[in-house]
Amino acid sequence: MNNQHSNPDRIRRSLDRRTTDGFCDCGSQRQPALHRIASVRQQEGVSLRQLRSMMKIGLPELRRQERATTDLRLSELYRWQQALKVPVAELLSDPPDRLSPSLVERTRMVRAMKTALSIVDRCDNPEMKQLAEQLVAELNEAIPGLESVGAWPLVQQRNGKDFGRTLEQIISTQLVDESTLMFQGILRLLVAMLIACAVTPLQASEQTAPNIVWIFVEDMNGWMGCYGDDTVPTPNIDRLAARGLRFDRAYMPAGVCSATRSAMALGTMQTTMGVHNHRSSRQRVPEEVIYLPDGVKTFYEILRDNGYYVYNGGGKNDFNFIWDKKDLYDFDGRRIGFHGPEWRKRAADQPFFAQIQLRGGKNTGQFAGAKKIDNDKTHTDPAAVEVPPYYPDHEVIRKEIAHHYDCIRQTDDEVGQIIAALEQDNLLDNTIVFFFTDHGMRLHRHKQWLYEGGIRVPVVVAGLGIPEDASRDDLISGIDITTTTLALAGVPIPDYMEGRDLFESDHEPREFVISARDRCDFTIERVRAVTTERYKYLRNFLTDRSFMQPQYRDGRDYMEVCRILHEEGKLSPVQDFKWSETRVPEEFYDLVNDPHETVNLVDDPEFADELNKHRQILQTWIEETDDKGQYPESIDSLRGVLKERGDKAVNPEYDKARGK
Repeated sequence: MNNQHSNPDRIRRSLDRRTTDGFCDCGSQRQPALHRIASVRQQEGVSLRQLRSMMKIGLPELRRQERATTDLRLSELYRWQQALKVPVAELLSDPPDRLSPSLVERTRMVRAMKTALSIVDRCDNPEMKQLAEQLVAELNEAIPGLESVGAWPLVQQRNGKDFGRTLEQIISTQLVDESTLMFQGILRLLVAMLIACAVTPLQASEQTAPNIVWIFVEDMNGWMGCYGDDTVPTPNIDRLAARGLRFDRAYMPAGVCSATRSAMALGTMQTTMGVHNHRSSRQRVPEEVIYLPDGVKTFYEILRDNGYYVYNGGGKNDFNFIWDKKDLYDFDGRRIGFHGPEWRKRAADQPFFAQIQLRGGKNTGQFAGAKKIDNDKTHTDPAAVEVPPYYPDHEVIRKEIAHHYDCIRQTDDEVGQIIAALEQDNLLDNTIVFFFTDHGMRLHRHKQWLYEGGIRVPVVVAGLGIPEDASRDDLISGIDITTTTLALAGVPIPDYMEGRDLFESDHEPREFVISARDRCDFTIERVRAVTTERYKYLRNFLTDRSFMQPQYRDGRDYMEVCRILHEEGKLSPVQDFKWSETRVPEEFYDLVNDPHETVNLVDDPEFADELNKHRQILQTWIEETDDKGQYPESIDSLRGVLKERGDKAVNPEYDKARGK
């Protein structure tokens, strides 16, 4: 392209002359039309009653938002875009005669950029592709910030004429500044080629969005070859890691399934949304259940709204809020494990999201739908495993750890079955696979706890566009998996999501990760963990109770062994720490020099500055996110727990619920 008439600096000056009042430039008595949602809805043949069901908004509010003079928030506009399945730009008034001139021009250039990128991504015609690439280069040079703009989401099957008409709308109205004339030639040429030329249309009939698979494993540590543990072979997980990227410092929002899964479903901390107490909303009584705030959707629903076939393979729905399977999934399996390629049920060329849930650490080697460990594979020798220093070196403990290795081997077999099924269907090259676990194994100090064994998990991502045989050691949170999934699918990330896009070009690594422990079943807790590059800070808010409160593990052999040894005075101080009747308010560990978290540095003056820094991180986070764990659980909610677990609920908080 001939650039002799280009003047990027002039365009920048024009676009920088922004008015402070944004959408309203001033003063007409006639209120301007701000959007064209009503006409688009009618064109798409969607009724308000259908929208009421999809958007979970009452008819009066829908009618108010649909009025062309209603000034919608950006989040509301995106909800309409998701419901009507059209680009946001099609919902805006055009020409927008009451917008500030600089905003009009910037909006048109953003639309031009998104359209040009769509042509680059989805066009086979080399001449059109070259013109679109030149237009992208011109726009990037002229307008700082456009490099972060992406192609239009694939919300409909669009062909070359559709993109041509979008460009035609951009150049057919009177431009507000003569500096944009530099784009006229290339824009008009692209329009002519796209609309008039029927040769090589855009790849509208082919799937361009990637398939995404979550292999979501329960109760399992990262004791695998790709993470440096060769106690048992894990060839399938290791091959997946070799094909992709391994995250070495991944931490879950909680050490228990429902809190972690609630956070990941929403892309935000469970404590922010008030869904932090384990197994909440299970009594189904109006006073006790938790509904999500208006405008908040699970990421499953968001993917469906954007054209994905979404299925839950494994049937586990463990959320601390009210949900409807019909809203979340196109298909919901009833048995946990991998039971074949359910993605075959989708429409032709429709991208799919599959959440395949495996039992992981809950495996016994013999469960419905899953094969036993092959006969030529012997069980792990208990004598060969390493016992962490916070456990007694006892035969029962060794057997439990060895059993966990057996579970890992069985999980590896299942991962191999999933990958083989994708290969058999020729889907692997266009599929991104996430492998991760919800928290650590079932031993105490692991599951439900906020030590490394409870919240630090393996995370592997492999497939289309992911670096191969790579690793990262920056801190990530489980909620980042959610937002990264949306980003890889080309779906806008809602403002309420706190997760980050791990592959964003300007991704900023986390300085810390927060994890939380609140009520687990009938046991009331409140613990917060701050994990930074080197340290972990734990704040135990309820110091009047034992670390070893009544819990689901009670009575299991590994718990009974530790309890008996404690009563007999045969545990070391490190092993006995968790059996005291009360607990310390704070714990502070150096993860580099003390990876097992056995030396509490709270009273060490050498670490006073770091300790205060971590205290401040937690306090600021509690205030900024309005951590809902700081507020007492309602009496109605506690009564719901008593109905189910009344005989085991011993905390003083239950006294009021009992009427004492």
